[in-house]
Amino acid sequence: MNREVETVLCAYIREQCLPQGTSVEFADTKNLFESGILDSAGLISFVGFIERKFNLEIPDEDLVPVHFVSIASIAEYIRSRQQIQLNSVPMEHSYDDREEMHRLGSR
Repeated sequence: MNREVETVLCAYIREQCLPQGTSVEFADTKNLFESGILDSAGLISFVGFIERKFNLEIPDEDLVPVHFVSIASIAEYIRSRQQIQLNSVPMEHSYDDREEMHRLGSR
């Protein structure tokens, strides 16, 4: 499994949410809120970072604890949003359009 998403999220947590010089190791399943690593104000900044870094649009109705409680749940959410956005992007041209453009271009 590619852990790139988890690596990026952990780096953000270490750089932005933990006191400088802290070398806390935490499992992907650790509750970020219960452990005091993240609070509601920090979540807003974190969501903004996620949207920019992963080129996502996170709807307000998705800002629920189940999606943002741990690195694992955030990574799972990011992957699901990426898939949704990928599936909702229309192809620039259909196959028939491309065939027509090719035919017209070869005149």
